[in-house]
Amino acid sequence: MPIRDTYTTTEPANATYAYTEIADGMGYVSFKGFNTGSSGAATYDLTQSTLYSNNVETSGAALWTFNTSQFKLPRIMEGTAIVRFSVASYHAIGGISYWYAELQHISGVTATSLGFGFGEAFTVAGGTIPHNYTLPITIPLTKLKEGDSLRLIITPGGATFYYLAHDPADRDGYVINPASTYPTKLEVFVPFKIDV
Repeated sequence: MPIRDTYTTTEPANATYAYTEIADGMGYVSFKGFNTGSSGAATYDLTQSTLYSNNVETSGAALWTFNTSQFKLPRIMEGTAIVRFSVASYHAIGGISYWYAELQHISGVTATSLGFGFGEAFTVAGGTIPHNYTLPITIPLTKLKEGDSLRLIITPGGATFYYLAHDPADRDGYVINPASTYPTKLEVFVPFKIDV
């Protein structure tokens, strides 16, 4: 009896990795911060897409919290995450300003801190001064299950009023500009284990 040929209409998965990622067994995924909504009901999220944020920058005197959507598949993280963002700090009579970032693992209602990245203080000599940060965050071996997510918290200090840029499309902000000098794309690069 002859064996019948079987065919599939599904295209094979075709992932590409850099040599260094294969050698290290880890690959970086970039998440970009943005906000949606209006009239005080804005939400702040992280996406892998390059879309337009509702606001290029927002202001305040507290902190900003960005969340990924829930992961559909389990993942393993370990290594150094990199957070890159641009800010502006206001101080009426002069002083210093500093910013830091925290990455959290969200599982159900439980938030677990994975690590912090602390930026250097900079002088605000009266008025509003922009600044760039690129901060490393050391992440321990962390297993994410289906339904878990990540949270990035950006916190300012030292000054009296703050602006944070968060536009995946990297447009000029009103205060934080030009984007060629002070990129408005807030990004966190997260190291995930890859199976090759």
